[in-house]
Amino acid sequence: MTTSQYFVYKRPIAWTLLIFTMLWGGYSYLHMPQRQDPQIQVRSGVVLTQYPGSSALEVEQEVSRKIEKVMTENPAVEHVRSISRQGQSSVFVDLYDTIKNAEPIWQDLSNKLEAINDLPTVAGQALKPKLNKDFGDTVATMLTISSPPISDFEIEQRAVSIARKIDEFRAGRPEGLRDRRYSGILVYPSSVSSDFIERLGRSALMDLTERGLIDDGQVLPMLGTSAFDFQLRPGVDKAKIQETLERWELANIGSGLSHPDIWPGLLVGPTGELLAEMKKRVQEVPGGVARYTHEDLHKFADLIQDRLRQSPKVGKIEQLGVQQETVFLYFSNRRLSQLGVEPMALAGQLGYRNINMPGGSVELPEQTINIRPSGPYRTESEIGESVIDVREGYPLYLRDVAEV
Repeated sequence: MTTSQYFVYKRPIAWTLLIFTMLWGGYSYLHMPQRQDPQIQVRSGVVLTQYPGSSALEVEQEVSRKIEKVMTENPAVEHVRSISRQGQSSVFVDLYDTIKNAEPIWQDLSNKLEAINDLPTVAGQALKPKLNKDFGDTVATMLTISSPPISDFEIEQRAVSIARKIDEFRAGRPEGLRDRRYSGILVYPSSVSSDFIERLGRSALMDLTERGLIDDGQVLPMLGTSAFDFQLRPGVDKAKIQETLERWELANIGSGLSHPDIWPGLLVGPTGELLAEMKKRVQEVPGGVARYTHEDLHKFADLIQDRLRQSPKVGKIEQLGVQQETVFLYFSNRRLSQLGVEPMALAGQLGYRNINMPGGSVELPEQTINIRPSGPYRTESEIGESVIDVREGYPLYLRDVAEV
């Protein structure tokens, strides 16, 4: 009897199997995963370690082999292999396919990496390997936050106020210093320190004066704008000033001594040309000059992230392209030498001060008072108030020798 004949003569069995198959199919369909990006158990990871200034052989002997030895101590690790390049070590770790929950194993491997205490040091800091095991994470949604550009109305209002201030200043100069005058203009938001902008203007004026191109250079501070006005010397034209300022910008602003929220600088002679020149410079920026600063965009991103975290369906949120806040110290090596202060000593003093440590407690008859030191810096003004030395019984503050 063939299979087909068997089910023809044994109809109750055939109907039972058919009904059971349909019920099992319906149950599987209703309970099958419905994620657009299903969670995939990844059992591979990579340990990256940066070792600047070292050769591939040094990386292999001093870093890669030590990490490989630590990784093989976990019995769930199947394969360990490494690639040692100049200044970088990459150690790949593969777990057994039979591992169902790999998260505890990755945590154990991370703890073992942190326990390594014989890795080389660079600039007094021990190397810190980083374990990356998030290869299975998939991006379901990407949100982009951008600022709208500055409107023409805002540009016109800004240009009118700047032109009025420059005209008033030029009218007050002596008779022989009123002609052949030009102004360099920097517009900045309120998040940028006016002292920093004034420093840039004075640096540009000093460079032009030392080259013998201008006379009577003056800085005109305004609300949200800094202008440096000067008179051209005989034989000097706008093109020469523009070329010199471009070299100065490349040497100073191009080296990182700038701020991403500052408008493009412009050079104008008669104030009647200011509006057209400002619109031209703003339009040269891809997408236009942003109305909101990077700090504002970061706050918006944090607010959106906090709201998304309230949803139980959101697993992980990561921000990309965040402009990190940076604090610069401007100081004169000549002045530090006169005071007998080493530049590296300043870094050491700031490092000792910018820590968060418990201060203990004071036991009183009826209560216990916990002492908490001031700890890390919160504003740039606190950095300037740091005491770096004591001279003849008087404290020497950082703001006395450097500009924050």
